[in-house]
Amino acid sequence: MANNKSKFSKKAAAVFAAYPEMKEVHITSDGTAFPGLCDAKNHAKTLKSKTVESFRKSQAEPYAKVETLDGGQVVTVKEN
Repeated sequence: MANNKSKFSKKAAAVFAAYPEMKEVHITSDGTAFPGLCDAKNHAKTLKSKTVESFRKSQAEPYAKVETLDGGQVVTVKEN
């Protein structure tokens, strides 16, 4: 599970970088991200693994980095 938590932390950081107004994100075992926990739980019901990992913005910020190229945003993720 530690590998999934680490992998999902990076995904959460990318979501927060792309949507800075979001305060939390919920990621199902297949890697799908949802802004609402209810939606994530409903999607998880259709999966073999019913796990939903929830992240608050402060938990993922150290991983996130946003670079601006030619006036557009490109989301990049860096390791701690």
